[in-house]
Amino acid sequence: MARLNWKSTASYVALLAAAFVVAVVGSWMFGAQLDNYAYDYMFRLYQPQPWQPQSVLLAIDERTLSSVPGGIHAIRQPLAAALRLVAQASPRRWRSM
Repeated sequence: MARLNWKSTASYVALLAAAFVVAVVGSWMFGAQLDNYAYDYMFRLYQPQPWQPQSVLLAIDERTLSSVPGGIHAIRQPLAAALRLVAQASPRRWRSM
């Protein structure tokens, strides 16, 4: 087996170290911008489907009740209308695990 020349090995290691330093400095300086360009390009090629809402949260807190004159009795009708709209969408039942 032939023995490698130490000068060629040292120059190879120096070239490898220089390439590593250039790559690290380049990614530090331009990495975020290149990442943004890549994401933009991918989204132009493969546009995601329009988002469809999968769930709705209907919540009433104490602050809402205290800000409405009449409390829970005043919001009965709007709450019933909201629940009718939710029921028309035929929601799936929530199952606890």
